Amino acid sequence: MLRATPLVVMLLLCPVGVSQTDGKAISRADLDKFLAQGGPDKLAQCTARVQEWQDFYDSYKPFCEGLKMENETLRHDIPETRLKVFIGFAAVGFGAFLAFLVSRGVRRVWPPSSQHKQLAVLTLAAVWIVIASLIALTISPHASVSATKFRALIYSLPGVLFGGIGFWWFGRRVVVRLF
Repeated sequence: MLRATPLVVMLLLCPVGVSQTDGKAISRADLDKFLAQGGPDKLAQCTARVQEWQDFYDSYKPFCEGLKMENETLRHDIPETRLKVFIGFAAVGFGAFLAFLVSRGVRRVWPPSSQHKQLAVLTLAAVWIVIASLIALTISPHASVSATKFRALIYSLPGVLFGGIGFWWFGRRVVVRLF
């Protein structure tokens, strides 16, 4: 709680000319001199201003306390958030490693031909497009339908592009000309 002592009144809330002392310490005599110049009106004005600031402080105290509590909650949530991020990255890395192992196993069991490569490229492009569409829906589920469609189209364009290029690349037939 802020107390309305004469020093607080002078330093914080009274007109600017009083608090500008060019770095000198303000003594009790300077304070008495200042208050004597203005008389009881100046003291009453400063005391009223202190009361205004006290009321302002009291009105915003619950809001500040709420912010302090939220800060503490967020401060305690940081390790949990870091753990979630680490688990997410680890899951993506493990998923990529498993995809690599599966692709190696499929190559050994089912030798790749150009048609098999085309099928794999189209399957990967379709998976990319489905995942991109799901991501577009989860980013802002309450967006308009046209915005969601546009976002899904933008996110899936690399999958469509690389799928088309891969399909074309693996569909080429090597023609050997003798002459």
